[in-house]
Amino acid sequence: MREIRTSGTGRRKSSSSGKSRPSGLRESSSSGKNRPSGLRKSSFSGKDRPSELRKSSSSGKNRQARQNISSGRKRTAGRTKASSAGITARLKSLLTPLVLVPGVIKWAAFAGICVLLASQLHVKKSSTTTFDTMMNIAKQAADLSNTDQGDSQMVRRLYGLMPSDYDGVLLYCPKTNMGAEELFLVRLKNPAQEGEVMGAIDRRLETQLASFNGYGVDQTEMLEDSVTLSEGGYCLFYSGNDPQKVRNAVRNAL
Repeated sequence: MREIRTSGTGRRKSSSSGKSRPSGLRESSSSGKNRPSGLRKSSFSGKDRPSELRKSSSSGKNRQARQNISSGRKRTAGRTKASSAGITARLKSLLTPLVLVPGVIKWAAFAGICVLLASQLHVKKSSTTTFDTMMNIAKQAADLSNTDQGDSQMVRRLYGLMPSDYDGVLLYCPKTNMGAEELFLVRLKNPAQEGEVMGAIDRRLETQLASFNGYGVDQTEMLEDSVTLSEGGYCLFYSGNDPQKVRNAVRNAL
């Protein structure tokens, strides 16, 4: 029985040795406690690493932001250039007609001035042929067999003009109311009289055409073939045979 106790004590010793082991474990655990401090240090150093990572990541974000801003500025600049180029092209398209219009107006004005000067020179250039010479030329070229020479009163009656207002007036009118042959020649005193004389000739021709309308076929045809001329200070009206012969004769004598 004592042995059993002894063994029991041995158990106790063993247990006491076992108790010593837990102390070792405690030591190891205490050393383990030191290890966590190392871990803590490593974890603390790990805390430093994320700060560096954060710095690198923040610097990367800043670079990306700067790149985005620069690319955005480039795109904005490109859009601005494109829009300005489009506006410039549109303005050119709008202004081109405005630039051309003054040139067209200038050329039109220049052409109008040239025509006006030419017309004035044409009117102002009076023939040096005397009225007596021109009268004889016209009488020789015209067929006056069915006409009588009219006086100043007849000129006023048929044309509404005063012969004394001009340098010379020649009139051969039909012998009867059924005749359409007629010669009227006027030398102007000044170019301003051209309009009134040619207007009187036109009215006389219209009156004759109206009087033969509907029955005087030959007379109407003769009147429609009649000639007029205003050149070199002379005005001419002739209705009769071969009217172009008379016109050419008078014109060649200017």
